[in-house]
Amino acid sequence: MIICRFFGWLLVLTGLGVGIWEIWLFFETGKFANHSLGQIWFMLDRGSLNLVQAGIQRNLFPELWDPGLVTILEIPAWAFPAFVGLIVLIICRKREKKRSFG
Repeated sequence: MIICRFFGWLLVLTGLGVGIWEIWLFFETGKFANHSLGQIWFMLDRGSLNLVQAGIQRNLFPELWDPGLVTILEIPAWAFPAFVGLIVLIICRKREKKRSFG
């Protein structure tokens, strides 16, 4: 459970970090550029994005890529890890032990 909560907080902080980065870019450029997951992935490693796309479309199911994963890749880059992290934290929250009386 500790590892699960750590992973959840890591995702939430990643989303927060990307959000802060986008706010910083806004103050630097004067333009708000809401980066999507796909844009960030493309900036970091375009080869792996193309490889995943080709692998899914050729070997699995073409509709899994578009509209499936394309929809996810269009989500704002700060929102996806924050949302997934919150879901993980809710699932892995500490639960109080039931006390039995008597």
